[in-house]
Amino acid sequence: MFCTKRKWTIFSIIIIIPIGLSTKIYSGMLSQWVNNSLGGVFYVVFWSLIISLLFPGSKPVKNASVIMLLTCVIEFLQLYHHAYLEYLR
Repeated sequence: MFCTKRKWTIFSIIIIIPIGLSTKIYSGMLSQWVNNSLGGVFYVVFWSLIISLLFPGSKPVKNASVIMLLTCVIEFLQLYHHAYLEYLR
């Protein structure tokens, strides 16, 4: 049976997904900032929860370093316009 920490992590992932997706359709006050920037916060939180779920014994500093590295790679790949990447997009 799952331990309590894993249950809360799974519950948090289930909650964070619709919150993150809703930032893309938000149209209220500060909508431009919410649509363009706040979603990134939920994106990083989501991956933090996934990493902590997959590797429960790892240290938070290591998790944060891996997440930062991966998200930086993704951001740089978005700037790189190789023909194969354009085909995948």
